[in-house]
Amino acid sequence: MKNFLWDASTGTVTGESVLFRCGIAGKLLRTPERILKVYSPLTGEEYLAGRDYLWNTGSRELVLLPGSKIPEVEVLSDPSTADGIIYPEKGATLMPRCIDGKVVRLGPPSWYAEHRVEVDYITGETLPELPSPVRMPEKFIAKLRNGEKTVITALGDSITFGWNSTFICDCPPHQKPYLEFAVDDLRRTFNAEIELHNRAVSSTGVKYGMDIYDQWANDHADLMVIAYGMNDFIHYTPAEYGKMVMDIITAKSKLDPQSEFLLVASMPRNPDWEPEKYVPHAEYAAILHGIAAARPDCCVADVNNLWRTVMSEKNYYDMTGNGVNHANDYGHRLYAAVVQNCFMMH
Repeated sequence: MKNFLWDASTGTVTGESVLFRCGIAGKLLRTPERILKVYSPLTGEEYLAGRDYLWNTGSRELVLLPGSKIPEVEVLSDPSTADGIIYPEKGATLMPRCIDGKVVRLGPPSWYAEHRVEVDYITGETLPELPSPVRMPEKFIAKLRNGEKTVITALGDSITFGWNSTFICDCPPHQKPYLEFAVDDLRRTFNAEIELHNRAVSSTGVKYGMDIYDQWANDHADLMVIAYGMNDFIHYTPAEYGKMVMDIITAKSKLDPQSEFLLVASMPRNPDWEPEKYVPHAEYAAILHGIAAARPDCCVADVNNLWRTVMSEKNYYDMTGNGVNHANDYGHRLYAAVVQNCFMMH
């Protein structure tokens, strides 16, 4: 089973992201038995225990020491005193309508990437399991195993496009977005030729999938990835969202009856930023599970499930690439691990 986050058999955690906020200790997902490395993924600079941070045995927290080289940031500001530009103005650095009346730090493309660190460590505690899909895309996997060329078409929003992976932001370590990351690994694993059409567009929602029908109709994809949700949460009910996902599936099935579908349940928004109302993210994921349960050609990559599990022990700012609704490199690896699990179950 592929996992780009940790090895449950050895307890080795690799590249866990931490963003140190002013005066708040950085929290790890599990309690380390031993910390292997704390470092900047952009520069490769390694930070040292006793000089840059303090870690006490039995604790999940890293505390910054005076004079530490580790970046420390303030991510929330009072709007009356905020030193920044409010979205949607050009060059915006702050997002309004935070639930407590404040604003959320909206990072420019590489801002969060430049300020976070990664931690490698060994833990003796049980690590989270990847969400297990009810079924896999069996026909697609059979073609991979048989050495046949396959085609994937992806429909989605800015997350699937790749914001804020460092590849798209054009800064080190230039990690690819989750879909390209996962497909590259499939190519290596199966020694397969996979043609990928990533038709995701930033700021779009599920309705857009049918709006660009003419763009994907001639792809004749063996597997269609449908990865909307983030921009639908406050515009459509879960039922309305599910109906539009089904519209795409129905249209594609009429064109290519042998096609299969991978439905990606979106990560949630920053819980400090719910613009109009509480968003029941898990209900949208449940709609996708309902579709997959009724159709043998569909499976679900439940990113929402694993994201919420990880976030229950960490902080959203450890995982975000823009502070509001995008994944950082760690978040993209989380996405990739869940997607890849849909192909690697035994």
